[in-house]
Amino acid sequence: MIEKIRILFGKDGFRKNDLLLNIGLKGLVNDKVLNTVRLKKGEEIVVVVPENFNGFKVKKWNFEEGNIVDYSDIICEVENEKYVAEFESFYLGEISFKNKTEKPLKPEEVLFKIKGI
Repeated sequence: MIEKIRILFGKDGFRKNDLLLNIGLKGLVNDKVLNTVRLKKGEEIVVVVPENFNGFKVKKWNFEEGNIVDYSDIICEVENEKYVAEFESFYLGEISFKNKTEKPLKPEEVLFKIKGI
């Protein structure tokens, strides 16, 4: 059975999610609770694959480069044999880059970027 988790990211890292703690990925996130952020025009946020995400592949992109995302939009899903993780936005901005690899993602590899509009 594949378990679904949601990854919430922000300028200061990832937001704690009870389900993450339940599945043993406690080291993945920090304890900061982040608010919605409107990026300044031209400011860019780079979202990387978390350290504990070995063997995950991009399952689905919900947005293309150039699309506008807002708070709570699910940008993409990544999966391995046991889990599906959703990356949810805290930002209003434009997707300026998305990783198009079909190979397993490596920790710290750039997953996508959001640019202020």
